[in-house]
Amino acid sequence: MQKIIDDKRVLSVTEGEATRFYMGLSYNEKYKNWNLKDPMDIGKITFNSKKGLLFNNSEYNDENRKGLISRYESGKFNKEDKINSPTAGLGHEIIHAGNFLLDNANYFQRNEPFSSPNKNGFTNNEEIRTTIYLIR
Repeated sequence: MQKIIDDKRVLSVTEGEATRFYMGLSYNEKYKNWNLKDPMDIGKITFNSKKGLLFNNSEYNDENRKGLISRYESGKFNKEDKINSPTAGLGHEIIHAGNFLLDNANYFQRNEPFSSPNKNGFTNNEEIRTTIYLIR
């Protein structure tokens, strides 16, 4: 975290519909490569201060996901259902920004999507790494 704070480049945080990190790069289709949009820009995090993350630690599958949504809509949760605060989501996205800033080459490899979510619902290795760092 201190390396992000000490870095002279900018990481902006703005209010948005979803909480998400957008890296400060753009993809050039013609040359098939990534380019800095602005050398002083790490990227941007959009942050929704009203939305937390609803989850359940049981194995991820469509049936469990639908059950979780149904319990949320009815307001009747079971003891395994959890809600992370919006600031936990912001922290998660700041870790993505740090991973992008400090381990750029591996960041792209970790972002390669899995063919389908793993048993815990993760879609790529970057999500696994970032979530594990957040809960330590």
